[in-house]
Amino acid sequence: MLAVQAATGEMTFMANPSKILDNASHEMVFAHCTIAPAMTNRYIVRDHYESLSGVAVEGIFDPMDMTVVKCGGKSMERFFISRASLLECTTNPNMCRTQLYLRLDEPLDYFLERSIGNHHVIVRGNHKQRLETVLRMLGANART
Repeated sequence: MLAVQAATGEMTFMANPSKILDNASHEMVFAHCTIAPAMTNRYIVRDHYESLSGVAVEGIFDPMDMTVVKCGGKSMERFFISRASLLECTTNPNMCRTQLYLRLDEPLDYFLERSIGNHHVIVRGNHKQRLETVLRMLGANART
């Protein structure tokens, strides 16, 4: 998260791939139970999804471009990056509170067949080229 923030100058959000809505159109929901309020357009303080106690910040965004990135592997040599369009913030009560319904440029086969892991970093804006350049400079060379 810090590396993506340093490379883009934007705050980041860590989220899990939570639901594929339309594989052919590359549409899916990413969700996590809290987010930095300063990253959102608006937010609501709610109960925590899994425990229904404590609080979680539900971030609300207006539609915009975003970038999804994940780097991993034994030597951090693998990565996934996709520009994405935020279509809406969903409010499924059976998911973590901040829910981003995204249309990715990249096929969703990555998530179904060769995902590097669960948590992915999401940043506002289209930073695909910059992040790809930085990861290659750091030695990542295998695009997942």
